[in-house]
Amino acid sequence: MIGITCVLTAALLSATGEYTITVDSLGLGNTWRAGDITPLHITVSNTNPEPISAWISWDVPDGDGDIVAWGRPITLTPNQNVSTWLYAPVQPWATRTTAWTLRLRTLINGTPGEQLTLFRFSAQSVNAAPISLQHGAIAVVGTRRLGLSGLAGSGNTVTVLEPTIAISGLQPEDIPDAWPCFDSIDTLVWADAQPALDYRQSKAIEEWVSRGGHLVIILPTIGNPWGLGSEESPLASILGDIEPTLGNATISDFQNILGTPRNNNPLLLTVRSFEAQNYTPMFTLPDSRVIAVTKDVGVGKCSIIGIDLADGRVAALGLPKADVFWNRILGRRGDTPSPVTLQKLLDLELISGAIPTSTTLPMGSIAAQTIAMSTVSGGRLGTAFILVITYIIVGGPIGYFVLRKKRKLRWSWMWFAVNAVIFTVISWSISRTTFNVAIPLRHLSIIDQVFGAPKQQVHGWFSLYLPNYSTNQISILGTANLLMPWTPTELSKTPSFADTRHVSVNIDQVPSFFDQPSRATTANFQFNWAGGLQSDSYKSLIRVDFDDKPAVRTLENGTSIGLSGLIENKMNVSLYDVTVVWVTDERIAPAHFAKNDNGKELSWITYSESGKPLNVAYSWRLSSSWGPEEHLSLNGFHPTIDALIEKGFDERYKQENRWDVYAGGAAMPQDEIKKRLEMLSLYSHLKPPAYRKRAGSEKSPPTHNNVREGGRELDMASWFGRPCIIVMGFVKNASIPVEIQVDGEKITKSDGMTMVRWVYPLGTTQ
Repeated sequence: MIGITCVLTAALLSATGEYTITVDSLGLGNTWRAGDITPLHITVSNTNPEPISAWISWDVPDGDGDIVAWGRPITLTPNQNVSTWLYAPVQPWATRTTAWTLRLRTLINGTPGEQLTLFRFSAQSVNAAPISLQHGAIAVVGTRRLGLSGLAGSGNTVTVLEPTIAISGLQPEDIPDAWPCFDSIDTLVWADAQPALDYRQSKAIEEWVSRGGHLVIILPTIGNPWGLGSEESPLASILGDIEPTLGNATISDFQNILGTPRNNNPLLLTVRSFEAQNYTPMFTLPDSRVIAVTKDVGVGKCSIIGIDLADGRVAALGLPKADVFWNRILGRRGDTPSPVTLQKLLDLELISGAIPTSTTLPMGSIAAQTIAMSTVSGGRLGTAFILVITYIIVGGPIGYFVLRKKRKLRWSWMWFAVNAVIFTVISWSISRTTFNVAIPLRHLSIIDQVFGAPKQQVHGWFSLYLPNYSTNQISILGTANLLMPWTPTELSKTPSFADTRHVSVNIDQVPSFFDQPSRATTANFQFNWAGGLQSDSYKSLIRVDFDDKPAVRTLENGTSIGLSGLIENKMNVSLYDVTVVWVTDERIAPAHFAKNDNGKELSWITYSESGKPLNVAYSWRLSSSWGPEEHLSLNGFHPTIDALIEKGFDERYKQENRWDVYAGGAAMPQDEIKKRLEMLSLYSHLKPPAYRKRAGSEKSPPTHNNVREGGRELDMASWFGRPCIIVMGFVKNASIPVEIQVDGEKITKSDGMTMVRWVYPLGTTQ
């Protein structure tokens, strides 16, 4: 009903005015997720005979009930359509029928003025499809799905850690022009569409990748549309140094790359191979030609695929197989059986009948609990309660007793008036101070550093106490860094403030400040920062001893037997709960398919090989903290069977109880929060659910699933398919690692939790 009302209202408004607003898409490919920073593509039409400077904005309420207008300036020319992108953090409780407003105003001297028209819409009214908080998403530019549908899971049988949908059919004009707009997707795959990108789109993709995004480019059979090896490339900073060599290969050469084809058609394919120098080989043909590479870009990745997966002949062979090809490109672990295969297993009674237990990894709840300033709120509420009770008692029983004793009850009105003034002054005085708020900011921050990358990245959330009743400008230091108000899901049950206010945000450039209405309480924010850390506490993070750099120890025959080298904690604080992960260059071969009694290959994977990791990898946990200026010798970590991640991760992150006692937003102790942040970091290589049982066995194996709700930006998946060292740890009672200012003044006192994640890429023997 709300959606129909939105459409009718918009039609009436548009019919009578000179300006018309049309919503082209909500989210990437008209697919959106509640709680994410969501792009909105709109078109404004103008029948006015005069050009006009205007302001277009999207009104989205925040958790306090204030209306935030996320807008940008546009120029309207007579009888022309103008298209532009807006974006905003939509409410986590938004639904398909939640109504939003678009407003078009005049723009005079940079200030929005008279309203020209408005447009009310909802996700339902523009046919936008919602993405579940428990599902991942991959955007595909082009018409092909490239075998990605296998990552979506199949029916009621839980086979993958997380179902991932493919948003396909996008065209270059569907790509937003600001990097925060990619918040809802895990990976951007460019398939069979021409890279017709304008300057802002190119810079948005480059910045998103450098901040942790993953771009996958499928090279076409003919031509060089990406301008590889040229400064004229639309993504020159990423692709300018990549120069592939053209060649051919038969489809049989790709069995361990794309999977087994449906038939033995002797197909000859055009391929592009790469000289692996400044990037990591992902797939190599039997003749040693590298036909897929991954290049580090900041803390993100760009993968370039030298075979045209959009070729219809490849798709006709049922290729690529998601668990053979896409698992390695994306850094995932797990099988991707098709619905047909699952039905065959079900007919043979090989599907597990066990009900899986589950652990929920709710990033929003974890952040909200970590940054909550309950003592501040409790103290304020307690003081207010005492003041109210005191006022009632003094103004009522005590006043009556005193006046009656003095026989001056006629002065009751004066007694109440004086008391009201006195208590008002007391309340106002208290509201103007931070008397018991010694630390006004509490945060959760995740620092990422890749050795050799020019910048570090910090992603996080914070709660800030603002003691006055006014408007404060909250800003984050640095250029192109993102600061936005953040709304925890829990606030959906909290009544809004009565004095609703309006805030305008110019998103023509990524916003690094926000004019926050303050009401002597806390306000919540999210941020994404990139640069060189200059904090007194965090200093230089982790440094390598260049006289004894991390390396792989090998025998004379080249067999890896461990690590060597020294790394040093250069922070001024200790790291606790430190985990060291070594991903070796020893690849685990793709799982074999089961065979029948006649030796014929079946369509399902051998039971013992189900859910294999990509590479042999080990993990260890330090028994004590890692202090400032303290060296850590990597020689002390021995690659034993017990250290294999299949054992280490499974043991460390197993659920103690049958049911998750912290599901549904229940408060977690700090150790549990740290554990779940680790699980979010390692998510794609946690143990997949067991979806089948052994042949001839009536008993189903126990199975468990880790359900991720947000926090996908924390997943270090892409590192598990390549040799590297990962170090993770936590700082206790940590100050925030980035500079936050209120009205231009730096916040000098803060507290909270910081997670440090450091990656050292290792050379490869391939």
